[in-house]
Amino acid sequence: MSKTITDRRDFKLGLFSPNCSSGLAVTKVPERWSGSWDDNLRLARLCDDVGIDFLLPIARWIGYGGETNFHQGVLDPVTWAAGLLAHTHRLVVFAALPLYIRLLIILLLSPNSWPPSTRFVRGEPA
Repeated sequence: MSKTITDRRDFKLGLFSPNCSSGLAVTKVPERWSGSWDDNLRLARLCDDVGIDFLLPIARWIGYGGETNFHQGVLDPVTWAAGLLAHTHRLVVFAALPLYIRLLIILLLSPNSWPPSTRFVRGEPA
């Protein structure tokens, strides 16, 4: 029996922000998470093997600067997810889109001009 993220059974366990350098650790230690493609691929295969349910990326493309330059290196979440899915069997990999992309999609799909009508948001016919 295959497990899915939406099977409503069991507790789901996943990892957040592996597509970013440092992950969620704002630190200067030399061994911090690199966020490289090779490290992400190894992590995804390990998660797939041991039963981790999902990976969830961060959608950002610029670091915070400063002494640690937290999130300096970030892999694009959509291509990252597609690449990892091609190399795993059961792992669920999400692809996050930043807010401005989601707003652009709403604007382009709306039958009216900006702002989108409440009918569009509720899915009613125009």
